[in-house]
Amino acid sequence: MMKIESIEYQSGLSFEDVVEYIATLTTDNEVVTDNEITKFAISANEETCNLFYDSTTGHFCIDECSLYASEYLYFIGEFIQTNYSFYKDNLGALILAINKTSF
Repeated sequence: MMKIESIEYQSGLSFEDVVEYIATLTTDNEVVTDNEITKFAISANEETCNLFYDSTTGHFCIDECSLYASEYLYFIGEFIQTNYSFYKDNLGALILAINKTSF
């Protein structure tokens, strides 16, 4: 289990913003809706990785991290997919829910 040190978010990103972090990203990924993408910068075990969630398509992607961190972020991404609609107006509460959940 990874210990989350911090989670910060930035909303309203575009596909082009995500491509700055993941140069190989294509529109096939479905994290593409301008102004509907939220970046979650997740720091754990002295590593920071970014998870991008598109609230219109309901898909997420992550930037390059260690294999262990990538697997961990996949579970966080699924948690966000499941719970985003409940927390979309209060992403701070979503972050608290992520921190309280053991992955």
